Amino acid sequence: MTPSQPDSLINEQTCPVALDMLAQLIRTDGEAREALIATIPSVTRVKLAFFCYARVHLRTLGFEVILGCELAELRRLAGAKGDLLREQAEAFKAEAVRGSGRSKVITLSQRKAG
Repeated sequence: MTPSQPDSLINEQTCPVALDMLAQLIRTDGEAREALIATIPSVTRVKLAFFCYARVHLRTLGFEVILGCELAELRRLAGAKGDLLREQAEAFKAEAVRGSGRSKVITLSQRKAG
């Protein structure tokens, strides 16, 4: 097989939004990110959710996009997998809310040199 044949190319899903939009989503957070997600058309939003979820470094963004999708749209495009991802996204959000209430204590212990 030669490199010019299509079978030798990496068969990776392409991002459903422009790379500028993806970069902006990555750089923003909170309400600004939610507002930006809301501007994406619903079908594209679902595709973006799956695109991000499939990449570990974008999974948090994927969960946020999933939460911005209508459950009916998730079900229509992904069936039972849409329900499963919605449950995971809601659990992730609940854990993030619980975790944000905790203060992280950092201590530095000293050891005596013997």
